Amino acid sequence: MPPETEPGGQGPARNPARRDTQSAPPGLRLLVTPDTMLRWHRDTVRRRWAGRSMRGKTGRPATRKNIKTLVLRLARANP
Repeated sequence: MPPETEPGGQGPARNPARRDTQSAPPGLRLLVTPDTMLRWHRDTVRRRWAGRSMRGKTGRPATRKNIKTLVLRLARANP
């Protein structure tokens, strides 16, 4: 009998000491762990709020100088 088969069964032997107690149900295989997914989510949220908190980069963009001077000239000319 080859060493990789269980006595009385077929296929590779399974070591009960290595069995994961929180393993996924049969047929469901995850490529990443749930901890990795949570870390990715935290990083995404952190980057989003870091971008929003940049000083001077939020709100309405500044009006161009030539438009501002034109509006002020028209306001003075037409009280």
